[in-house]
Amino acid sequence: MPTAFPPDLAGLLAPGAARRIERHAGALATVPPGEAGFLSLASCLAPAAVARGLAALEARMLPLLSRIDVPIPPATIWNQTRSFQERLPKVARLRTAYLERRGTRAWRAAEEIGVLGLLRSPGLRAFGEALAGRPLKPDAGCQVLCYGAGDYMGPHHDHHPDIPGARDGYLDIHIGFSTPAVASQRLVHARDGHLTQVVELARPGLVNAYRLPFWHQVAPLEPRRGADPATARRWVLLASFRFAR
Repeated sequence: MPTAFPPDLAGLLAPGAARRIERHAGALATVPPGEAGFLSLASCLAPAAVARGLAALEARMLPLLSRIDVPIPPATIWNQTRSFQERLPKVARLRTAYLERRGTRAWRAAEEIGVLGLLRSPGLRAFGEALAGRPLKPDAGCQVLCYGAGDYMGPHHDHHPDIPGARDGYLDIHIGFSTPAVASQRLVHARDGHLTQVVELARPGLVNAYRLPFWHQVAPLEPRRGADPATARRWVLLASFRFAR
């Protein structure tokens, strides 16, 4: 039975996108520790494939997402005893499905529409290896994210010093799909120690690669003027790869 998503990255790409991607080989290979290893490639995905995938996500995955709603704790202000002691934990509001546990409803839906096959495909891993300039382990961590109107993720760096294989960095690949009601959602990331770089995440056919950790944040999603904000959603298919030793 055909799936909404192709079984490998090549089936999702627009004509000529593979050659464009090849020109960025090694782009994330020599990123200094803590600096932003980030590459954003727009118009890489075939519009027809994007439309099929987006329709499947809206129909099959949307009812199965879990809500993440982590506001700023009041104690970050009222427990402060001296000026300039600000400490902000990771805060966020969005919906997600973690695809690590076989047999859950979200895992089964992701398997049936082809999300898991795409995220675990050899072609997607080869794409990451080309950018990183080094081999990646094949067992990708998989997740689906969905940002609605006003949803965001606060400043964070995604450093995991307590997780073997991730403490020295790792590679995330994000494949993005936005409904027509989305006007904009921006990524702000650090360069030279300052959050000065701004990237539009709602561009069509977008694939992003992150060599983590580095400081970044996702600004609130903005619906298109005149559109129903309840239909404004930006989906992200996330594959997280550890570097092979």
